Amino acid sequence: MNLAPAEAYNLTIMENISICGLDCAVCPAYTAHITDDWGLREATAKEWSTAFGFECKPEMIDCVGCTVVDGVHIGHCFECVIRKCGLGRGVANCGLCEMFGGCSIIGDFLVKVPQAKANLERVRASAETKVEAKPKSKLKPKTRLSPKAKPKPKAKTKPMAKPKPKLKPKPKTKTKPKAKRAGIKARRSR
Repeated sequence: MNLAPAEAYNLTIMENISICGLDCAVCPAYTAHITDDWGLREATAKEWSTAFGFECKPEMIDCVGCTVVDGVHIGHCFECVIRKCGLGRGVANCGLCEMFGGCSIIGDFLVKVPQAKANLERVRASAETKVEAKPKSKLKPKTRLSPKAKPKPKAKTKPMAKPKPKLKPKPKTKTKPKAKRAGIKARRSR
């Protein structure tokens, strides 16, 4: 199945769907980056330290979003196999990947995070709708000529005529015109 490019799907203004389907716009690390809110960074660091069992510092709560290759990211972005796969395949997110339905890389994650799955399915449905709605052009694309190259006018050619058979020349006889002959006869008869 062919899907539209990443620009073809519509997201609401406040969404920024990551490769795995999470909405970066609601992620505290992304929000802290956008707003430069140190209070949010401190609260999130404390919450994530408890939830994930590691010492998370406020400086770590800073991310431009996983679909952006360059820039600051939370530590997990660099080791995330889902992100690596999506970037390697060149898709904006897994919902636009041809392997989405049976992918073993993201399958377990989507079972645990149903909202991410719902986001990806919505993106996929939107992209499929865009592809189906795209009118098919019956015209062939025009080929581009380089600025220096100009089309040469075609020379008009006439269809070749069949050669006429050569006629044998008639033998020349010494005959005088009829009027003269009639005058000659009249003189002879006198």
